[in-house]
Amino acid sequence: MMKHLRGFSLIEVMVALAILALAVSSLVIVRNNAIKDAMKTSAIRKIAVLIQQKMGEIAIGLEKSSGGTFVEEGYRNYSWQATTRNLSLIMQADNKQYQIPWQEVTLVVQDRERKYTQTMVSYFLTEKSEDAEEETSKQP
Repeated sequence: MMKHLRGFSLIEVMVALAILALAVSSLVIVRNNAIKDAMKTSAIRKIAVLIQQKMGEIAIGLEKSSGGTFVEEGYRNYSWQATTRNLSLIMQADNKQYQIPWQEVTLVVQDRERKYTQTMVSYFLTEKSEDAEEETSKQP
């Protein structure tokens, strides 16, 4: 009488290990993609915060230069450039004339793999001087 042995054959074990290896490698790929996406999102969020901060500094007059880099720890790879363009739009309010300067702040972020750029455009009202009001009123 032959005794029937219980257990798995070598083929069955190899097939099971192959299936397990495919499943684990798929999970590792998904995990790596999630980490890359999280890093990209973090960089974009940092840019948004920095550009809002710099626009605020320009708006209240703390920042006088037109470009530079951030010197704070963790932000040294981030640079910014501000351009100001005066529009020819003239508004009248309260018997005064106003000119709208267009200030555009562009932050350029550089890392090892990519270059992220975000642009924020903001409009500020500035009161014209008395001489500018006279010149504007003389124009046809």
